[in-house]
Amino acid sequence: MNVPNQPWMSQEEINLVLSFLKKDDVMLEYGCGGSTMFFSKYVKEYYSIESDPKWANSVKEIMPKNVTMHTVPVVRPEDPDQKHATKWNQLYTTKIYKAYKEYIETGSKINKKFTKILIDGRARPQCARYMYDFVDKDCIIFMHDWHPCRKHYRSVLEKYNLIDEISSGQHLAALQKK
Repeated sequence: MNVPNQPWMSQEEINLVLSFLKKDDVMLEYGCGGSTMFFSKYVKEYYSIESDPKWANSVKEIMPKNVTMHTVPVVRPEDPDQKHATKWNQLYTTKIYKAYKEYIETGSKINKKFTKILIDGRARPQCARYMYDFVDKDCIIFMHDWHPCRKHYRSVLEKYNLIDEISSGQHLAALQKK
């Protein structure tokens, strides 16, 4: 598998993330790949959580020294009746949360104070909900694919402020605790 050396994001999205990164940041990422290879160059420590072991192994072979990979295999539930949570208090009640629980909760088990989080993997709103209890008000959370058709992602706005947004490409939101 070929791992790209750049995120699968528009240049505007990449620039937004870069505008917030600092050399002393400790960053967490849900979903690894080109973003891991690229953004890790701009921070002190980088932790990535990946649900696909085969893909994670491809990335591990070439990842920078400041990256620590956590592989948490998940089999996505095949349920055509899966309902997305549209409210903050529903995020832990979904089948997606139950299927990805270990993956979602790995962020807190790393036991680091994260200053930036990129959510670009599975169960994105649930990851944002879970990490809410483990981050400071200064932490910036980037949620990729913040596309208007994914209205259920907006459930996180009950507890996070939207501080910046790119509405082109695949869309990206920069969030911070209220």
